[in-house]
Amino acid sequence: MAQESFLTAFEQIDTDGDGIIHVADLEAYASRPNVSEDFVSKWRKLFDPLNTGQITFDDFCKTLGISKKKKGELLKRKQEILFYDTNMTEAMKEEVLLVVKQHYDKQSPDTSMHPTLMQLDETFGPRWTGRATTDLSGKGYPGEFLIYSCDGGEHKYVVYRIPEKKSKKCCPCC
Repeated sequence: MAQESFLTAFEQIDTDGDGIIHVADLEAYASRPNVSEDFVSKWRKLFDPLNTGQITFDDFCKTLGISKKKKGELLKRKQEILFYDTNMTEAMKEEVLLVVKQHYDKQSPDTSMHPTLMQLDETFGPRWTGRATTDLSGKGYPGEFLIYSCDGGEHKYVVYRIPEKKSKKCCPCC
């Protein structure tokens, strides 16, 4: 589990996803609240002892003793889409997951929800909503729902379609 948190930290600091942390990346991360003042110097001392100004992902893993096999397993698992619960048909579930994959931003997962919901509204009709969740039971969601994670379980979300309530049944719009 500690290895996963180190890999997550690397991913958060390497914002461009090129597998290399530059000094500017460290400094940008260090400017966040609750990051110690000596963060940059400690990371450079530990992961960049030759003062090259960059920390490669391979060197990072080597320093921490993460084997290539374990590194590959962890990276693969972080890219998996996990599905927790749904009441959708299999075909609908696959189509919704396809929309989710298309709009998922691994650098900023929470910003993925709005474009996902817009596409779901356009593809399947209106009244889609979604949010981050810790409840994986699927209870309490009106209509069709899907609980999923696009990063191996680190961030979990639910999307659901609120059923339309029609007061009159005289025509399709009422």
